[in-house]
Amino acid sequence: MPAALTNESRTLPPAIHRLTDLSYNLWFSWNEEALKLFKSMDPVKWEQSGHNPVQLLQELEPSRLHDLCQDTAFMEAYKRIISEFDQYMNGASWFQSSHPEQSFVKIAYFSAEFGFHESLPIYSGGLGILAGDHCKSASDLGVPLTGIGLLYKKRLLHAEIRFSR
Repeated sequence: MPAALTNESRTLPPAIHRLTDLSYNLWFSWNEEALKLFKSMDPVKWEQSGHNPVQLLQELEPSRLHDLCQDTAFMEAYKRIISEFDQYMNGASWFQSSHPEQSFVKIAYFSAEFGFHESLPIYSGGLGILAGDHCKSASDLGVPLTGIGLLYKKRLLHAEIRFSR
C-alpha cells in the first residue's frame, strides 16, 4: 500500500517534527513553497516517491534528517511554511465568520473518486479532479465537508477524508 495511504509515520528530530503534520495534510499539495521544501530534502527520493511527502519522510536516512536540522536555509523555510500552515489551519474561515450559528453543520460529499494530488492515486480522470477541486475550495472556505468515496486496490474499500479545519 502506498505510504500516503497508511497511518505509519516515523519519529522525526524535534526541530522538524511538524513535517509529519504537513505531510499528512493535503495543504502541502497546493502550496508551492511546501512542495519545494519537501523536494529540497532529497530531490532524487522526492521523484522516486512520486512526490509523496509521507513516503519521503519514511525513506530519508537519519543522518540526512540531522543535516537538514543544521541547514540554516532549510530551517528558515521550514519555520516560514509551518507558520503559514498554522495560520491556514487556525485562522478564522469564511464559513466561521459568515455562519457562526451553523457550527454544528457537517456536510457529506460523495464521489467515486477524489483527485487531490499525484501522490494519492485515488482518481482516474475528470470526475476525480472536479471532486478534488470542490474539496480544496471547501477547505479554503472552512466549510465542514467530509469526502466519502471508494478506494480501489484489488477490491472495493471505503475511504473517508475530512476537510474541516
